[in-house]
Amino acid sequence: MKLIPDWKKAWKLPSVQGSVIGMLVMGFVEVVRETWLSLPPYIHDQIPHSNRIGFGLFLLVLILRITTSRKKDDGK
Repeated sequence: MKLIPDWKKAWKLPSVQGSVIGMLVMGFVEVVRETWLSLPPYIHDQIPHSNRIGFGLFLLVLILRITTSRKKDDGK
């Protein structure tokens, strides 16, 4: 096995970035799952539509993270 040319710039490759994003998402999902499973059953019952809420929050964070916001022009 040999390293690719310019291996120090590999973090810029879409395949590497996609793998890192996938790894982070899967790690996050595992942490959330383990946290949810560690809660007592009566808490599970008190949260209506908990699966939809969790998925919605995850999706919202993902959308907010990949979008940019413009700074308001303060007139200076």
